[in-house]
Amino acid sequence: MHPSRPILAACAAALLFASSGASLATDFIRGDANSDGNVTISDVTRTLAWLFLGGGEPECVNSADSDDNGYFPNITDGVTTLNTLFLGNLPHLSPFPAPGPDPTKKATALVLSSCFSQQASY
Repeated sequence: MHPSRPILAACAAALLFASSGASLATDFIRGDANSDGNVTISDVTRTLAWLFLGGGEPECVNSADSDDNGYFPNITDGVTTLNTLFLGNLPHLSPFPAPGPDPTKKATALVLSSCFSQQASY
């Protein structure tokens, strides 16, 4: 196979996707790791199960980055959500509590995760 064929195929797929009217949604709610539209203890459980017990990756990895440090989610993200929920610390950074795009747009792999629109409550 010619070396440029995979590149051409990827470009053609991107062009077809763009012309279909579909779009990749990037809206999410910070802290809503289980994507149910609510920021609760179950989001902490989902994040920690994914990180330490081999649970499935969240549908929107950005939503699991509760502290918005731009790094791959880790235990501090679960602690941040616990602090928000139970200690009355400041709420998560935007987008929270309503869905929206990541205003910080950190240049990490998190930006490439798939996210979808939802409404938060807690």
